[in-house]
Amino acid sequence: MQQGVTQDDFDMYYEVWEVFDEAGTQFLALSRLSEFVDTLEEPLRLPAPNYCKLITLDIPIYEGDVVHCLDVLDALTQNYLGTTRDVTGELGDLKKGPERSRRRLATSTMMRRREEYCARIIQTAWRQCVLEGRERRRELAEIAEEAKTATHQSQHSQVCFAEPTRVADIAAPLDSISEMSAGSSTHSTEEHREQSSDQPALSSTV
Repeated sequence: MQQGVTQDDFDMYYEVWEVFDEAGTQFLALSRLSEFVDTLEEPLRLPAPNYCKLITLDIPIYEGDVVHCLDVLDALTQNYLGTTRDVTGELGDLKKGPERSRRRLATSTMMRRREEYCARIIQTAWRQCVLEGRERRRELAEIAEEAKTATHQSQHSQVCFAEPTRVADIAAPLDSISEMSAGSSTHSTEEHREQSSDQPALSSTV
């Protein structure tokens, strides 16, 4: 054990813990952990901002988003001594604190960070997928509307710009009717002349 971590350091730790854990539950809300370690004295203190440092310590988190006093003490001691072993388990008589209460372990500060990071990636990807889907539906709607408009204009053009009746198509029947009328008139005139010639001349004298 590195010299400098003494019984006074652990006493100081538990005294500060009692201020934050007034009910003596042995647990502290994760949201207050940063403030707690910043309140400690050297050599266990982690001055704020300490968010990233607490993540790297990989402190166990229990159900209800709480941390246990011994887990935090282990992590802070390991951080000071530069080890990765359960240092407080080797301190013997120096470790004077409550035993861990039975509570289900949920995750750790490192795992929680990974979960949050993965959740953010998933949310970003899902948001992008939703936006792309909306844009695609909008494009398809515009294409359908353009196709509908083009079809309507095409039908309208077929009605308005149909080939008109040619003058020659109208003139031909008229010419036939005129010829028929002229022939009939000539024939009637000749008949009238023949009838007139057959009748005896009227006497000019009475």
